[in-house]
Amino acid sequence: MINPEQELPVALFTSYIELPSRVPYKPDESSRLQVLAAAELLGRKRVQAVVFAGGDIPSESNPEPDVYGGLGSRMAAQLRRDMPNLPESAIVLRPVARSTRGEIAEFKKLAQEREWANLMVVSKKSHLERVQRAVNRFFGRRSRAIPVKSNEDILSKYPRYASIIDKLKTSRGEQAFAKRERLINAIDRIPLIGGALLDLINTDDVKILATRVHRILSGKPKEPKRKG
Repeated sequence: MINPEQELPVALFTSYIELPSRVPYKPDESSRLQVLAAAELLGRKRVQAVVFAGGDIPSESNPEPDVYGGLGSRMAAQLRRDMPNLPESAIVLRPVARSTRGEIAEFKKLAQEREWANLMVVSKKSHLERVQRAVNRFFGRRSRAIPVKSNEDILSKYPRYASIIDKLKTSRGEQAFAKRERLINAIDRIPLIGGALLDLINTDDVKILATRVHRILSGKPKEPKRKG
């Protein structure tokens, strides 16, 4: 077994999608910041590889299967466009998860399969509490050695990202996301059963309902009905 202190970490980057979106499966600004943070960590050799596990996430405006395989696949493709000379091993793609807990669970499976000794997770600030809780639950005692960082903290070291971070922070979509997180965290904090409750309600119908709530919170117009 490789000593974790001698091995560069493998980092999971959680996925985000603009809900609702008029462009099918459009990654939102949060996912773009995730890709930029991944590029910085890879380019500066702070990690050995990045993982994208976000899958095909249904929504009211995106009811058809994503021909690209899901949000994780789109994020990986964007990173490859940004860094075309990356070795294949630098991007690990397993786009099957349809929730935050699903991403963390898939990351644990990958870590066990590939015997990764050093891990980290990158999210966004408004999502950190729930991500940290999922890491604690799935990894148990090992979670103490798994840092959970925000893309804002990673990118804020470089002035060129300041305007992008500020734009996200003040956007309606981010403000709506933060409101929704407070509701979800209220459930997730319930001792013993909080995570299971999230899994229970994490169905396609509930996700579609969540897009309607998100639209109300963010003040976005109602999606036009499809013809045909």
